[in-house]
Amino acid sequence: PYSFAFFLVLCLAASPLAIAASNDFLPSNANVILLSGLAGDVESEREYREILEGWISLTGSREAGSRVFVLSDIDVDAKPSPLLQKSKATRADFLNLINPLSTMTNPLVVICWGHGGMQSQTPVFHVRGPRITAADFKTLADSAKGESQWLLSFSGSGKVARNMAGEHRMILSSDNESAFSSDPTMANFLLGKARGETKASFAEMAEATGKAILASYNERNLVASEEPTFWNGMEKSLQFAIGEAKIENTKSAKGATNQITGEMKNSKILPAYWASIKKVDPSDYPDDDAVILKSRKTYTIGSNPALSSEQEEFIQILKDEGKHLGDFDFEYSPPEQDIHFISCEILKPDGQVTRLNFDEIRDVSQSALSDYARARRKIFSMPDVGTGAILHVHFRTTWQTFPLPHVCTTIPILGEVPVVIQTVQVTVPAKTAFHFSLSNMEAPTPELKQSDYGSTYVWQLANLPARKHEILTPPGMDPKLSISTFTDWTDFSGWYERITKLADDITPEITERALSLTRNTKSEEEAIVAIYNYVTGLRYIAVEMGVNSFRPHSAANVLKNQFGDCKDKANLFNTLIRSLKNPNLDASLVLVPRFSQADPSTPGLSFNHAISQLRRGKEILWVDTTDDVCRFGMLPPGDSGRKALVIDGKSKSLTELPAVKPKDHRLTIRSRVDLQAPNEQAFRVESEVATLGFCDYELRSIASHTRAQAVNLPVLASRYKLVNGFYRHSRQTVSAVSSLMEPFHLEMKGSVGGVAIATEPTRKKISVIAPMWMPAEWELAMHDRRSGLLLNQGYPLELDEKIEFALPSGSAMEQLPPPQEGKEKVLQWKLEWSYKEPVLIAELHVSLESGELSASDSQLFQTQLSKLLYTLKEPAVFHEK
Repeated sequence: PYSFAFFLVLCLAASPLAIAASNDFLPSNANVILLSGLAGDVESEREYREILEGWISLTGSREAGSRVFVLSDIDVDAKPSPLLQKSKATRADFLNLINPLSTMTNPLVVICWGHGGMQSQTPVFHVRGPRITAADFKTLADSAKGESQWLLSFSGSGKVARNMAGEHRMILSSDNESAFSSDPTMANFLLGKARGETKASFAEMAEATGKAILASYNERNLVASEEPTFWNGMEKSLQFAIGEAKIENTKSAKGATNQITGEMKNSKILPAYWASIKKVDPSDYPDDDAVILKSRKTYTIGSNPALSSEQEEFIQILKDEGKHLGDFDFEYSPPEQDIHFISCEILKPDGQVTRLNFDEIRDVSQSALSDYARARRKIFSMPDVGTGAILHVHFRTTWQTFPLPHVCTTIPILGEVPVVIQTVQVTVPAKTAFHFSLSNMEAPTPELKQSDYGSTYVWQLANLPARKHEILTPPGMDPKLSISTFTDWTDFSGWYERITKLADDITPEITERALSLTRNTKSEEEAIVAIYNYVTGLRYIAVEMGVNSFRPHSAANVLKNQFGDCKDKANLFNTLIRSLKNPNLDASLVLVPRFSQADPSTPGLSFNHAISQLRRGKEILWVDTTDDVCRFGMLPPGDSGRKALVIDGKSKSLTELPAVKPKDHRLTIRSRVDLQAPNEQAFRVESEVATLGFCDYELRSIASHTRAQAVNLPVLASRYKLVNGFYRHSRQTVSAVSSLMEPFHLEMKGSVGGVAIATEPTRKKISVIAPMWMPAEWELAMHDRRSGLLLNQGYPLELDEKIEFALPSGSAMEQLPPPQEGKEKVLQWKLEWSYKEPVLIAELHVSLESGELSASDSQLFQTQLSKLLYTLKEPAVFHEK
């Protein structure tokens, strides 16, 4: 939509001030004026503060005799010093700088950003009280005795630059002669360049900044609202004119200047922000491959943009195994969300800094699925990553329009490596509802800073451990900060109802399908189950709920396509139920934080799943139609006990889904082992397996998978293993996976070994141990751990086993183990042996009261399971003739 001509090098070469153009952009002997304008809103205040803090950091090292003058209404951490003077951003304080500058011969650098406008016919810069006029800028410029360099980043700065242009003076303005209505971004772009190029000249910085600004607009397919213009002396030497030549056609005179944008630079001159970074001793982190020395996450909620964040990390690589941390993958969702990289660099052990060529950042897209928009990703790898290096990554993201009417998001706290210092900051506009909750960790109360524009919450965290994932750890346990500007759950629920309106319209096709499904049913319950089985059998398209996919497709479209995700299928189920026009039945959509948890105090999109609430008279049933192997009446893994939101026009708070009970989730195994005819020390065994609840779901899922993959896999042995001996599978018969009306049933044949051992050379006395089945994951659960446990995907379990051993004819029992049991909480069990000639019987009943255990309950589980396993090793002994 636009282009520009670039003639800087040629103009400078022809200009008598070309020598001045080669000076450093920020000479160490220069006086520096940092002028931040009147913010006006919380977004501008956040941006102005970040710019101000960045420039203060870069100008911190001054030679004796030079000063830094900060004029701003924004409080920053920098303390006044002999070299740094702070005052308010007013016209009077600005003009008060004339006297000190008139007595100094140092070069002058002025960096000014904010809002500009017109006062009558005069361009002005907005500060509190009287505005700073173009004449005021010229008066201050004329008072400086040495050379001066000016960055003017505000609307109307082009006219100010024209008025103050003079000898020994270079000016980069954000517009030419026509002031734009929107605020320029030039100060931010120049700050990003200056952080990595402190020795570049003002002319080089102007070139790089102009290119970066224009490339940014071009990348987002936006019409540029800036026209960077360079003044060299009395002449307008360079204009980034829009509408002349394309950016790829611009060229510099051979050898005249370095290209800064998109080029790898090496330097041993560290920008000032490195001064606060202190390396750690690797011996203090023996178990870690790297450590984050400093992390800063800043979020600003506003209106335009709706949400912006700035994140910065310094990562020290401690071992070669940590080199993978030099690979980065950032996900974002254009066109609403944008991501901009400010700095990607490496400080090597020898003190040299290597910076990433931003052209190396790859933009990877994912193909859209149905009409769901897919996110894009920015991927890059830092060069020369090795032990002792420090990686510095600094980037900004913005949501110009947030996909929800209010902002709600989650900020992760821990990562895969420990953090020495982490600052999390959230700024919200004045008079805006704000809720936050910090879960799964203890943290200090945030520091609250208030201004005319809004409130800022700051969490200072130190010495955070790495997020170590232990096997079988319950999901959703990572520390996180949830924030939301929804007023309450009624506000959120009302919005969701509005966006889903008409998605559940009853069409003739919906009514016809519901009638055909229920025509031959004999009861209300049979009709419900028939519709349930039909919807669960539709193809599932896995699209997680998120900013691009929280609205269900219309029930009519899902019926036509014969596929959908969780909310699509739930919405279709609800619509089919309502199409029956049975006054005793109604159904509503339910949003669920599957394998996670929603916080009642933080309303927002805390959900990644959707199910149905079925109201049958006064009875309430919770129905999940997502999985085609889940029988009616059971909630699949991750649903039970979650705090969910019912979208029914009435709910004003979260509702907790029912917890599960052990008796509803049972595995029953009946086995017969023939000890009369050993075959290579193994004995024939036949078993029948009956299932209920999660056990039905789990084994049915395995059978479905093996059938789809055409794999002959022993279904039970894929999830359970023998405590004693070994099992060799021969063949099995399983129920039809799709027969959800009937419990899943399994018959299997094979052989077991290592369970009958002769204790005498004559083999007359035989010891028998019981080959009981246990969940294979229980063995993994016995290792040392610091976190809780997730067993059986969170479900309780009742295990009921009975083994009959057919003894050789004429055998006599010599010893039966006494009955033993464990009655303590978490894991209860009972083991009994009996003998009914000629059959030896072992019976075991195990009850796990919950599959989601805390750290303390996990230790109890380990103790109780150890005792059970030890008890199962005690043999029964019989004597053969």
